[in-house]
Amino acid sequence: MRHFMWSVLFAAVTIVAAWGADSPPLVVDLAQAARLAQERSLKLQTARQDVETARQVILEAQRHGKGVASLSASALHLDKAPSIPTPPVTLPFGEQAITVNIPPVQAAPDDLIHLTLQGGYPLYTAGALPSAIRQAEHGLAAREAVVSDTEAEVMLEVTRLYLGTLLSRDVVRVNEQALVSYLKHQEQAEQTYQAGVVAHYDVIRAQAAVMEQRKRLTEANNNYELSHAALCEALHLDCLAPLQLQGALFEVAEPLKLSEAQELALRSNGLLKALDQKSSALLEARRVEVAGGKPQVQGVAQMELLTGTIAYTDPAWFIGVQGKVELFDGGVRRAKAAQLASERAKTATESEAAADKIKLAVRKALLDMDSARSALAQARKSLELSQEALRLANERFTVGVGTSVEVLDANVAVSTAELGVQQSLYQLDSAYLTLHRYLGDLAKVCQEVQKI
Repeated sequence: MRHFMWSVLFAAVTIVAAWGADSPPLVVDLAQAARLAQERSLKLQTARQDVETARQVILEAQRHGKGVASLSASALHLDKAPSIPTPPVTLPFGEQAITVNIPPVQAAPDDLIHLTLQGGYPLYTAGALPSAIRQAEHGLAAREAVVSDTEAEVMLEVTRLYLGTLLSRDVVRVNEQALVSYLKHQEQAEQTYQAGVVAHYDVIRAQAAVMEQRKRLTEANNNYELSHAALCEALHLDCLAPLQLQGALFEVAEPLKLSEAQELALRSNGLLKALDQKSSALLEARRVEVAGGKPQVQGVAQMELLTGTIAYTDPAWFIGVQGKVELFDGGVRRAKAAQLASERAKTATESEAAADKIKLAVRKALLDMDSARSALAQARKSLELSQEALRLANERFTVGVGTSVEVLDANVAVSTAELGVQQSLYQLDSAYLTLHRYLGDLAKVCQEVQKI
């Protein structure tokens, strides 16, 4: 029996493994990475839930202006029936008077049953209700702006991880190409040694270089696996699931001018919009607090639907107006209004600080793009030069006028220059996406870049 259970378990694991191996890989490009970030980010889902909560707050504020109605019922059993005492009556009887004691009158039975309908409708609130609704609406707008800002931040994080994974993949490719070159040089060294052109030292040197390059390739593969895992984690995907990256690092057009970019960023930034809406909500909250200390008028009504009192009492009803004015509260409302005004002033300061931070971030992104562009041009020229140097070193080594050290150094220079090109492209793309995160059109940019 135990053998049978182990066989079933092994078969189930084999089927699952085979299914996972046969399942098609998830193709992810830059635009798809941005879409997955919008769909799967838990941070973004939390922000969206805050928006739904804010919508319910608006409904609550609106319903306060629709009045209230309540139905109350009670069934009571008294230890004895309520009664009204009656004073004794003195009656004249000839020359004497007779006092007659009258028993008390029963006011209600032992069992009392009441069913009462009550209602109220606000007639005048000194503007408290409209201000409360506007406060809730500004709160909703602030939450929606936070969602927009969070969405941009999440997309930037994921797309940069995507670019980092592409860079790691390119590093693997460069090291694979370098290994091929080292192996070719090793073969060349062995052949020239057999021909008596070079010394055995050159063969040993070439073999050591191959082993060193295999080590670098292993490190590059490990870094790629880590980058792949970080991207899967950010997208909440199974790290063992097949994931196929589509696309490559790219060049971008010339950016906007600094003043134009900063102005656009300040207009479109979600955080600044959220702070602006928060300020408006605090203003309305202060108005609600001030209105609470002014006269309030409410229409009221009540009707006894069922009563179990004495038989000759009919169900009663009334309708009227009820007013209330707060005479003294110890300064609580004034202190609360001052607190809200202080919070609004603090929000204005936070907004100013956020604007300065955004302008600095835009400036940094533009400067990083400029630096990356210069580095890219220099790396490409270095690559061209190192490739020519490698070609010449190989030719000299073949005819016996060059050394293995020259060839190996030239190989290292080619790999370094190629990695410099890819690193510069990564820096350029990362700064470009960072810029458009603040310009508020990152999703659109990812779509456009993918078409290149």
